[in-house]
Amino acid sequence: MEEIWTPWRMRFITSHERTAGECVFCTILERDPRHVLARSRHVYVVLNLYPYTPGHVLVIPHRHVARLGELTTEEIDGLTRAIDGTERILRRALGTELIHVGFNLGRAAGAGIEGHLHAHLVPRGVDVPVAEGPDLDALHRRLAPEFAAEVRPA
Repeated sequence: MEEIWTPWRMRFITSHERTAGECVFCTILERDPRHVLARSRHVYVVLNLYPYTPGHVLVIPHRHVARLGELTTEEIDGLTRAIDGTERILRRALGTELIHVGFNLGRAAGAGIEGHLHAHLVPRGVDVPVAEGPDLDALHRRLAPEFAAEVRPA
């Protein structure tokens, strides 16, 4: 299996910017909306600020919950529809068939932000300069029109 080396993620891993008691996902829509790709009634899609690969996005429920079982049926439906639509958009926009989709539930499973459930969609086979990481603004400009054309508020 190919390893993904992402030295640009060290800033996140070693960061002390995360404030105790404050959830970055609960405030991102107001605080840093520039990387938001889509919003619906129950979820929103954002570029991961510390991605494993270019196009690594997160699908995040609006409501602050830690586990899938805490979501309502309607919220789960919105989440799965957003994951499905996001996967299709990434495949088309980035020209890849390889996309990892998953949840890291708990610190031991790799969760960097444990308290707010979120799904990762990580495209594979997308080239990027290893030393720098992806240009998030350029990725947003590339992906935002695709999301605008496909994703409709639920």
